[in-house]
Amino acid sequence: MATWNTAPDELHIDVDKGGGGCVVIFFVLIGLVVMAGSISSLASDYPDVDFDSSTRFALIFAMFGSVLIVAGLSMRSMNYNSTVVINTRREEISFSRGEQNDNVIFGLGDIAYARLLKVFKRRSGSTSNSGSRRYATYQIFLVKKDGAHLWLDTFHKRGALEKAVSLLHESVGIQIVDDTSSSLSRDATKTFTNQLTTPPASASKFVTVGSTRSGKEIVIKEKTTLLKATFFVNVFAIFTLIPVIIFISAFDKVSSERVIILTLFGACWFAAIFIMLLSRLRTYRLAVTANGLTISLNFPTFLLNSIFGKTIDIPSSSIAHVRTNRLDEGHFWLSLTTDRPYLGGSLSNLLFNVGAFSKDKMRELNEEEHVISLWEVYGYTAKDRGADFNNLL
Repeated sequence: MATWNTAPDELHIDVDKGGGGCVVIFFVLIGLVVMAGSISSLASDYPDVDFDSSTRFALIFAMFGSVLIVAGLSMRSMNYNSTVVINTRREEISFSRGEQNDNVIFGLGDIAYARLLKVFKRRSGSTSNSGSRRYATYQIFLVKKDGAHLWLDTFHKRGALEKAVSLLHESVGIQIVDDTSSSLSRDATKTFTNQLTTPPASASKFVTVGSTRSGKEIVIKEKTTLLKATFFVNVFAIFTLIPVIIFISAFDKVSSERVIILTLFGACWFAAIFIMLLSRLRTYRLAVTANGLTISLNFPTFLLNSIFGKTIDIPSSSIAHVRTNRLDEGHFWLSLTTDRPYLGGSLSNLLFNVGAFSKDKMRELNEEEHVISLWEVYGYTAKDRGADFNNLL
């Protein structure tokens, strides 16, 4: 939960999580300890190293240690702080991560109302028998006139939500629409006309814009670094090797029926890993023409592209909205809504819409619309270390 403060003609919503340096040190130290233990275990058997179960698990723990180290070092490029400022005198709302030249500003005249949503999440149990439990959270969004949702804050208790709603309504005077059954709806007491949206400050290296015969082509890219590549290679290796080692170890000790069950489970497991890998390798190309929009889902090799690549043509008459949403925890999501489905099969739909954070609640807001995910941006990526909200605009 953020800190809400008021100033003359302003409402400030600040998130200051801090502690980044300590977390980096913790992850790196734990990773070093795990790697040292694994290497020590392997060295103790040298030169008579046999590829038995203990050796296999030592290799996995060594990779797990490297994942922790890389994850810790990667946190240096993250900024978990954010600030939202609503200024009623200038009729503006700005989103920033506390860095210079990092503001995204909207006019309050472009905001239709504030919306309260009840979103259920899952919490892992503290014991092996408790499992995972669903719990309710209360979220406040500003809803733009095009239907885009801009997240402000999340609350775990209704009392805290009520205080924030009162402060928002008293300070800004915007209409409150309560979809949590908490009787917190409020009528607007002020009207705003400023609909100005500030453009990105400069051209971005994460978005390439080119010209074609039929129109303009936009290529959406992600920054790839050695740390990031090492992290994902090790993660995929761990999730691949663990079931393989379990299967090899159990193959000679279980009945043929259980072998079949293990084989089916392994097939489903590796299919899920393969889809996750495809989601990391995908890139988008958007061709904007006078007649509509062409979206291409591309992969780095000819074989993958020929099997899983897809191009869809959407006429202008079918495009309802192109929305830039700010989701829970400040993540950003560029989405396209159409009046009918264009993705077809379930695999294409999955590869377009699979992502790093949940957007199910956003898709449920208008069941008559068909949503295509185009791009996701982590809200805590530090400036110039990755794509940000400006790139989506």
